[in-house]
Amino acid sequence: MISETKNRILNAARDQFYHYGVKRITMDDIARTTGMSKKTIYQEYADKNALLIELAKNDLANHTKQIQAIEKGAINAVDEIVQTMKFMSETFSHINPVMFYDLQRYYGDVWKHYENFKSKCVADTVYKNLQRGIKEELYRNDINIKILTQLRIMEMDIALNPDFYQQHKFDFIKVQLELVRHFVYGIATLKGHKLISKMLNIREEE
Repeated sequence: MISETKNRILNAARDQFYHYGVKRITMDDIARTTGMSKKTIYQEYADKNALLIELAKNDLANHTKQIQAIEKGAINAVDEIVQTMKFMSETFSHINPVMFYDLQRYYGDVWKHYENFKSKCVADTVYKNLQRGIKEELYRNDINIKILTQLRIMEMDIALNPDFYQQHKFDFIKVQLELVRHFVYGIATLKGHKLISKMLNIREEE
């Protein structure tokens, strides 16, 4: 259970890091945002790296719970994908992609937590979704589940690369969602295609 003081610090740090990225935000900035002294901040966290690690653990644990809830509540494999796309859109809309660049380049210990999240939670979810889709005859039964699971993880890496979307002036969220669309349409049966198109149209009209 996180203390009230730690929770205030984490919430302030999240707002700052998500909005401006990590590198430009100092512990002084976080102290000013919380209205706490820097001494109080350092009593809870030895440095910014320690703060970032706890924030990553906290947020990724919440993401894991949300993804598992979507998986459990989805009526079929396509519904799970569509709900996941909505979750991704809502999540990434609050994050400046510079944050991911900063973590990869300057905070390798923190970035390892995001890598573990992809290789475990995300990979497991994709793998089980592919199995489910085949059983429901929404995905082709000739696909190689292991290869496509790794492909989906690699697509996420591409979308998190700032050189990809900044160089070509692509919107970060649109890149993420377009890659998901491309992926799911590529594995779908005719039955799956029809359902995907129907569910995406409904979602876009909401």
